[in-house]
Formats: sequence, C-alpha cells, structure tokens
Amino acid sequence: MKKLWLIIALFATTLLVACQSTSKIKIEIINLQAQRTSMSFDLEVTDPDEELTPNLITVVIYYDGKEITRKSPSLSNGEYSVTFDGLSIGYTYTVNVYASYDGKNHKMASSKGTTTTLGGSETEPKLIQTIDDFKNIKNDLTAYYKLMNDLDFENANFQNALGSSAFNGKFDGNGKTIKNLKMEALTTYTGLFGYNKGTIKNLVIENVTLNLKSSSQYIGILSGRNAGIVENVTLKDSSFTTVFSRTGEIFLGGLVGYSEPSSQIKDTKVENLTMSVTTSGRTEPYVGLLVGRAKASKISNVESSGTLTVNSSDTSYIGGLIGSLDNDYQVKSKLENAKSTVDITVDVTVAITLITENKVDAPASVYVGGLLGSNRNSDIYYAYANADILIKNLSNNAVIQSDDDQLAVGGLIGSSNNVVTEGLATGSITLGEVGKEVVTAFEDIYLAGLIGYQAPDRISKSVSLNFDINVIGTTLDTLRVSNVIGNNVTANAAYFGGTLQINDVSYEGQIVYNFANDTIVTLDNLELDGEALESYFESDFVNAILDQILVN
Repeated sequence: MKKLWLIIALFATTLLVACQSTSKIKIEIINLQAQRTSMSFDLEVTDPDEELTPNLITVVIYYDGKEITRKSPSLSNGEYSVTFDGLSIGYTYTVNVYASYDGKNHKMASSKGTTTTLGGSETEPKLIQTIDDFKNIKNDLTAYYKLMNDLDFENANFQNALGSSAFNGKFDGNGKTIKNLKMEALTTYTGLFGYNKGTIKNLVIENVTLNLKSSSQYIGILSGRNAGIVENVTLKDSSFTTVFSRTGEIFLGGLVGYSEPSSQIKDTKVENLTMSVTTSGRTEPYVGLLVGRAKASKISNVESSGTLTVNSSDTSYIGGLIGSLDNDYQVKSKLENAKSTVDITVDVTVAITLITENKVDAPASVYVGGLLGSNRNSDIYYAYANADILIKNLSNNAVIQSDDDQLAVGGLIGSSNNVVTEGLATGSITLGEVGKEVVTAFEDIYLAGLIGYQAPDRISKSVSLNFDINVIGTTLDTLRVSNVIGNNVTANAAYFGGTLQINDVSYEGQIVYNFANDTIVTLDNLELDGEALESYFESDFVNAILDQILVN
C-alpha cells in the first residue's frame, strides 16, 4: 500500500512540474511619471522567444481597489509605453501589468503613482527653468506655469510642440525673456504657443526670426490663433517673413495671427518688427504688426512699431496695428487706447479672379491704414497712428474684371463703418512713382489723412495732424483725396496743417479729381487753428500723445 501511495505522489509531482510554465518572459514598469491628470511609464519587456505582442499585454489602473480603465501598451521602435489621461489630481493609483501566454493570463508587474497637485493653481504653478521644461508644456495643457529664467534658444529651429492641440492653461512669464528663436517649420498653428485658449502674461519675446515658405493659415510669433487672454506681453527686435500661396483667407500677425470671438489682448506691444508678406493666386491676407484679424475681441492699451511690406494678388487688409477689426454677428470688437508707428509699402497685382457665368463674383478690395486696414461694425476709442504709407503698385490684370475694384487708404484706418472716437493721425500717403503708371483697372480710389472710406458718419472728435498726401504720375478716371475722410460724408473731424498734392499741384480740404475731363470738385473740411487743436481732445491718452508731438 505504501508503494502505491509513493507511486501516486511521484506521478502527481511529475505532472505538476510538466504543467508549470518554462517561459522566460519578464515585464517591469520603469520611468513612471505622474502629472496632474495623467500618468505615463515604459515597460521593460524581456521576451527572448518572442511570445508577446502588444495586444497580449494589458495594463490596468486602479484607485482604492476599483478598476478605472485598462489598455494595451503602444509599441514604437521596440519600446513599450503607456499613458493614462483624465485622472484626478492628488490621487494615488495602482498599476498592474498582465500578459497572456501559455493559454493563461499572468500578473507580471505592479507599481503605484500619485498624481501631483503642482500646476493646479496660481499659487502652486509648475516652474519652467529650462528649454526642456518649456517643451514639456505639451504634456499638460491645462496647468499653471511660471517662467523662472530667461530662455535662450540660440537660434535653434523651433517648432510648435502643441501641434493642433490648444493651450488651455495659465502661463506667467514672470517678466522673463524668451529669445533667439527661429520659426521655419510648418504647423497647423504657427507660434510659440500655437493655439492659445488660456492666459499668457508678463512675457518678453526677443529676436525671433520667422521665415515660412509653406502654406499656413494662422501665423503669429506668440500664437497663430488666440481664443484666450494675452496680457502684458512684449515682442521686440524681430522679423517676420512669409512667401507662399493658399486659396482663401490667411491671418498673419506679428504677435497673433487671428484673435477670435471673446478673446482679449491688453497692455501689450510690438516693438521694432520687420514684417514682409508675399502671396500669390487667390490668397486674401489679413496683415498687422500686432494682429492679422481680430473678431469680436477686446483689445486695449496696445501699441506697435516697425515696417510692413505686403506684395499680394487679391483682396488685402493691411494695418500698422491690426489688419481688420471685425464683429461676430451682434458682438462687436472694441479697441481702446491704441497706437502704431509704422512704414507701410504695398504692391498689389491681381491676376486671377473668381468668375461665374463670365462675371466676376466679387471686386478686388485693398484696405490700408496706419492703425487698421479695416474696421467692420466695431468700436474704436482713443487711437493714434504715425504712418508713412507707400502704394507702390495697384493693378488688375485679370481677363474678366469687376467695375468697382477699390483702394481705401487712411492715415488711421483704410475703411470703416462704425464708431471711431478721438483718433489722431500723423504721417503721409504716397500713391505712385515718378515716370510710372502705378494704378491700372482699379476704379474707386480713396486717400485720406484719417479714414480712406467711412460709411456712414460714425467718426467724432478726430484729427489728421500735418498729414501729407502725394499722388504721382497717376491718371485715374476719378480720385478722391482728403485731409480727413476720402468719401463725402459729414463728420465731426478736422485737420491741422498738412498738404495735398496731385501731380505736383497743391490743394486743400477734400477734392474729387476726374482725370478724364480734368475737373475738380472741392469740398469743405474743418481746419483747426493752434488754440482749437490744443483743446480739441478729451481723453488723457490722446492728449498725452498730442502734447509730445507739439513739444517736438
């Protein structure tokens, strides 16, 4: 009997050994990093017999003994990695790794990690001390950040690491500087922050070279697109160059390409920016030293300075500060306490028009202003522009054309249809070059010291000061030129000093010059004397600028 039990025991032992796995598979959890709302780590997999694939590995995350979610790892270049998003802040989680082989599911590894509270509030921000820290913002787009040191990119190529994802956090630049950037790589939203839906404040950006030769729609050195808040940001001593063709609208701003409804920009400036934009085909650019286009936005206490050169081939909106300030249905944009000092050169040659049934669908329109190219259904309070504007070429060479292509150029605004209160403009407009016919096949031309074309009368308490307009070598059918407003509207606006010259002949006030029959109609504008000028404005913002001009 004892022999029988011994035989049975030996048989059972042999069977157990035979059933046990002889696999050499091992898995370890390494490089575990817990962020505020995510956890990521790598798996070190030892699999000499190549028994595993990613779908045979399952990673499960638990909180307080309850499963939260599970997934298989990603495999790239032989490396296994796992990321769990959507976790709670300040929670300790358990991670288990399971693998299926030999017909069974085996628990291979376990680890714990606690999500951080760092970056969850303004008093406990994530600290940015290195360039790598800055690039890692992409790993947590909703956190609070604070820049602790100047960051020098040493002219290395910079690519927006956020891609098409938006920054929804809070970034406090802490008065520090990010400098020496090169932006040459094409991304969905070109800019330091790409698409901003959060808050960016207290930051200086210096010596950036942006040079793009590939098509993109949203381009700005800070952000290509802004739906958040930009506050107390300075961009200085930088250059912005684009050369490409893209059918439709593009938004090019020195700081922000497109500022969308409900966004804000305040206490912000652009200093000494050289901006050059070249487009071709059916590309319609919105171009400004601060913002390309702002829609239903609030913008206050802003300024810009630099040079702006635009070579385009279609409808264009060009402003020393903002290309176009627009409404969004019933919501207006509002611009307050704004100024720009700029040299603008424009060359437009239309070669292709959109044609339906042998008719041009829309005329070509070019709007140029020292402050704004266009103001559409938005309100402007207390603004100044010192602009020297040169229209170097304006032609339409398309086979089939509209009969009402338009150019509107103003020292302050090119074209406006809404409120402008207490605006001041100095500088000059030059249309043409000696010995060259500059304008061909553009029918409606408006040049003015304040606003090229204003409809209806919504301007008040505004002045062009010592503003010079010079038309050279141009023989248009009709040209409308004014010290104040180009078209014939009644306005609470005036001028002080300045000159109007057409082909070396001087005029005053507002004139409509018909070259076809050499007739001139002169309209009266209000000319101020020195005493009236000094007491004309009420706002402290404009009066401070005027006092400085008069002293100099």
